[in-house]
Amino acid sequence: FKEYILIDQYSYHIEQFAKNSNGKWVLTEYDLEDSILTLESVEFQIPMIEIYERINFEVKDEEGNEPTT
Repeated sequence: FKEYILIDQYSYHIEQFAKNSNGKWVLTEYDLEDSILTLESVEFQIPMIEIYERINFEVKDEEGNEPTT
């Protein structure tokens, strides 16, 4: 394979590993909501906000309550 994508489930963070023409792996990281992930191996782009569209990053306790400060 020529590309490998890791998507964090707890925060806005994607790591994209792509092989360059020399066979070396190149890392690109995405951390911003308005970033756009562009795949190198196929012609495809997707906004990061769409990847995380249904994800709620708020931490909750075992009973489903938000923590108190």
